[in-house]
Amino acid sequence: MILRKTPDISGKKIGLLPYGKKLNIESTYRFPHTQEVIKSYTIENKIYPSFSLEGHWISVNSDGKTGFVFDGFLSKLTPLKFINNAVIYAVESIQEWASREFGLLKTSKLNSDTWSGDFTKSQSIYNNGMIITTEVSQGKFWEQVIIPNANLNDGFLFFNVKNSFLQEYGDDRNHNKQIFTLCIQNNENTIIIFPDSQSETEIIENGIILIMNSSGGC
Repeated sequence: MILRKTPDISGKKIGLLPYGKKLNIESTYRFPHTQEVIKSYTIENKIYPSFSLEGHWISVNSDGKTGFVFDGFLSKLTPLKFINNAVIYAVESIQEWASREFGLLKTSKLNSDTWSGDFTKSQSIYNNGMIITTEVSQGKFWEQVIIPNANLNDGFLFFNVKNSFLQEYGDDRNHNKQIFTLCIQNNENTIIIFPDSQSETEIIENGIILIMNSSGGC
């Protein structure tokens, strides 16, 4: 993340903040800002909408240096940890993150005796009220993650880190791959959908509850 001298996207760059860096907020005055992170584009006469993060420019201090950052890229949630060894370079699972951050309260197997033997369903509940439900059947999976006191930006940041989304699909993203995004807003919630040829991720903000649904082939 870029630390800027002024609260503006064109402000002079005065520092680069590493992933997971904790910041001290210097000022309570915030400058509203909307940051487009996925541009709209058209393929075969079909319009794929843009997606923007809503937030503010805020004054922060990092290692004695004060400047401005866009808080749409910040989260009050502890970030996912990267796994780096001689074999893989990946990100911990959402289950590992939740267990580390909140502690596992209980896990239940939800299978019924009447269901097929190749169908499994489990549910994990964490001490903060977070719930993860997973279903696996005939080479397909579905997972739902419910996080209280989180928002749409938090969900997008999780999705981005897990999938290297902005790194892969920045301004020069590969238009040969389907990177459709759909943003739906109604009186109750806001939904963003990220489907591709293998899976689909749905991020929903409903009040102070964040819901992330993922499905696809195993």
